[in-house]
Amino acid sequence: MLAVGPEQIADWLRALPVDALPGIGPRQAQLLRDYGIHCVGLLAALPPATMQRLLGGRAGRLAADRARGIDPRPVAGVLRELEWLANGEVKLCRRAASRFVIS
Repeated sequence: MLAVGPEQIADWLRALPVDALPGIGPRQAQLLRDYGIHCVGLLAALPPATMQRLLGGRAGRLAADRARGIDPRPVAGVLRELEWLANGEVKLCRRAASRFVIS
């Protein structure tokens, strides 16, 4: 089980690859990687307007919000995704991977 406290959310998200974000599919992930955006932290650093230009209006807004830890869905709606992440199936960016233990 993975436990991330509220004070660690931004750092934990920052370490994930872009395709770990809900709503980012293979094509969008590849497009972002083509622009050098491979981790959620890099995605979160972009202005939302840039994300909208890259991914389209709604998808860009959702990606910008989720990269910053903003997700209006009820917690029960994301438990499956968090379980997937906690099972270690996601590779963290090397720089930040050492900060978290997934067991």
